[in-house]
Amino acid sequence: MTDSGDALDRAVEEAIAGGGLPGEGEMFDVEAAPLGPVIALDVLSRRVPKAELHLHLEGAIPPSTLRRLAAERGVDLRDSRAPGSGFDYRGFAKFGADLARAGELLREPSQVTDAALDVLAREVDAGCRHVEIMVTLGFHTDRGWDPFDFLRALDSAFGTARDHWDLSGGVIVEFDRSAGGGVAARIAEVAGDAADSGLPVVGVGNSGDPLAVPFAALAPGYEIARARGLRLCGHVDMPDDVEPALDFGLDRIDHGYSALFRPDLLERIVEQQVPLTLCLTSNVMQMPGIFPDFDTHPVAGLAAAGARCTYHTDDPPYFFTDLAQEYRAAARTLGWGPDELVAAARASLEAAWLPAHERDARLGVWDAELSALLTDPRWSAAGPT
Repeated sequence: MTDSGDALDRAVEEAIAGGGLPGEGEMFDVEAAPLGPVIALDVLSRRVPKAELHLHLEGAIPPSTLRRLAAERGVDLRDSRAPGSGFDYRGFAKFGADLARAGELLREPSQVTDAALDVLAREVDAGCRHVEIMVTLGFHTDRGWDPFDFLRALDSAFGTARDHWDLSGGVIVEFDRSAGGGVAARIAEVAGDAADSGLPVVGVGNSGDPLAVPFAALAPGYEIARARGLRLCGHVDMPDDVEPALDFGLDRIDHGYSALFRPDLLERIVEQQVPLTLCLTSNVMQMPGIFPDFDTHPVAGLAAAGARCTYHTDDPPYFFTDLAQEYRAAARTLGWGPDELVAAARASLEAAWLPAHERDARLGVWDAELSALLTDPRWSAAGPT
């Protein structure tokens, strides 16, 4: 017998000894055994019903979609380094330019609808049942868009996603932080008018350079949005952002990792159970000088303190991730088993801004699916067929 044949015999003997194969004269159902712990977490990370609550439209459009849009306009997204280098992460300046480029490619309502539908499809494929897309509306109105035309195009994408995939969700209209409080107030009025007209605006937030203006300067926008019945979130990137965010009564805090450095304010976050929409890969990719890997990210300290942590992608193509990968990263970092992973998914669904008339029914359906997947990650119903 050849050496390879000897090796095969030894492998079979070891498998039998380890319980992986039947012995001579024995039989068993090869499908009956449960999955091992590693693959079970991998599969659960992708399959559990979950909510994506921190996702920027311009930063979530798949590279394949951007290339198609660019080709339609005769724009070459490549540079001299390599065909895919237009999507490299090479620092915040290039990242900002990449997001601007993506937004500039959206010239027609049909392009907005198609791009948003591609974004939503990627999220559904990663297990999402609810998606809230963030849009810095001023970026598009500055380029000639009527804000209601832009939002109607997104509404069309959400309508298709609901029809095809039973996906719930809506739009978070974001203030550009660098534009200040006056512009935020005008954007908040537009968001309120859009919601009143039946467009799927569920809340307001903010994004942009956290060093541009103090978080507190956005107070006029948040006050108007709250008065108009919208929910509030916002990027809380700096330690000095945490207190005004809490004082404004934000319903969710985007990122919020800096709260770990303000123990007095973290105590308020924990007491009020304000959800934090954490984006682990985004933070590590952008700030390796502070968080070189997941085990140095503040998530473990936040979770240990009792913060209500949820997990999201931010701008997934630019950080080479998706929501399933974020759950797997969190599981590795925090030492989760299946129960903890399912609980994290449930926490994201609870933090979602669902319509009141749908909330209980949708959560009931998702709970049943979570329970079935916890029994076996291959099953999303009561059991095997």
